[in-house]
Amino acid sequence: MVLLRPVHKPVTSLLSAFGKTFRSFASSTFLLVTATFLIGYTCLFYGMQKFSDHSDLANLELPAWMVQFTPTVPKFLTSQSKPEILLMGSSLVLSPAALIEKSMNRIGYGCTYFEGELERRTGKHLAVDNVGVIAGMVCDQYAILKACLEAGRKPSFIIYGIAPRDFADNITSVENSPTQQVLAFCRSTNRFFPETLKPEDAELCLNTHKVTANRWLKSLRSASLQIACRLSKHPASLSETVATKSEKPVPAHTHQIVIAEDLEIYRQRYNPPNYDRLKRQSAYLESLLELCAHNRIPILLVNMPLPDVNRNVIQPKLMTAYKDAVKKIADKYSCKFIDFDKNEAFAQNETNFNDCVHLNANGGKKFFALLSDYLAKDKAFATAYNIQRPAVAQTEKAGVF
Repeated sequence: MVLLRPVHKPVTSLLSAFGKTFRSFASSTFLLVTATFLIGYTCLFYGMQKFSDHSDLANLELPAWMVQFTPTVPKFLTSQSKPEILLMGSSLVLSPAALIEKSMNRIGYGCTYFEGELERRTGKHLAVDNVGVIAGMVCDQYAILKACLEAGRKPSFIIYGIAPRDFADNITSVENSPTQQVLAFCRSTNRFFPETLKPEDAELCLNTHKVTANRWLKSLRSASLQIACRLSKHPASLSETVATKSEKPVPAHTHQIVIAEDLEIYRQRYNPPNYDRLKRQSAYLESLLELCAHNRIPILLVNMPLPDVNRNVIQPKLMTAYKDAVKKIADKYSCKFIDFDKNEAFAQNETNFNDCVHLNANGGKKFFALLSDYLAKDKAFATAYNIQRPAVAQTEKAGVF
């Protein structure tokens, strides 16, 4: 009787073929090329996150008008310097800073004048980062602070300039606002691997790598085009060689006409009073102060000065509801709320305001000087920066709710 043994030759052949193929790949340039690609892409991914200006990167992916709403936020989120004072708010804090810089032959939204006023009063140079956003609502400020903390950009002190429009604007969109879209772009480019193995997280991670690849290709294409134009001494497109036709002169808008047009927009912003939005945005303010308290970040709320023409289009009931809501939330978190509106320093609207709402360079200097006076005597500010001055013990009471 002959016993038949099981034949393992096919299995053995399969393993042998697999091993031969693996050794072939390992011994060839395939593995070297693959490893080089992976290492190179990883370095490129993290290099673009660390050394690239997110303002420029955002301009490659998002409409220019959208990025212009947040002119300082992307760069701040990727900066390597330690954040000291964070100035938050809407264009009410952006505009005067920019106009002061312009008067000093500088460009941008820096706070060099404010920094100088603080140094004169405290003896310390403290850097101020202006992250104001155009048409920013409170929900936008909350999103900015969360993004700052996630990016490891925790400030030592926050100054938040607020106004009734930030809480009860009928026109400005709060869902998917330009600020939140730019923040979503900035926050979507920080993760190499998916946060979890969920399909949605894996898809988000894949999209992140698509954004990175497209960004790199666009940057490379732009750089190549500039080099080619310089070498050939030809413009990038024919449209640049054609002389622009002279159009009819645009009718000149006087200062009074501009203010009248702006006021009509603000009448729509405030009327009818949007108490539902005031309630929802107040909830965001509470969340923002809670986030500050949790992370031990002192914050000062500043009611921004407004000209009479703007204040007069706000119904008194809405103004009272706005101040009461802010006061209640500020008291809950032991947060100071100082009121610069109706301050006699800004009584002459023509010399202090650029339009019907924004401070000009002169008004901006007064604002930052008054703010510096207050901070030099504020106990929380002195504690944050170890400022030893006799005046620190007495906190200024005027203008504090």
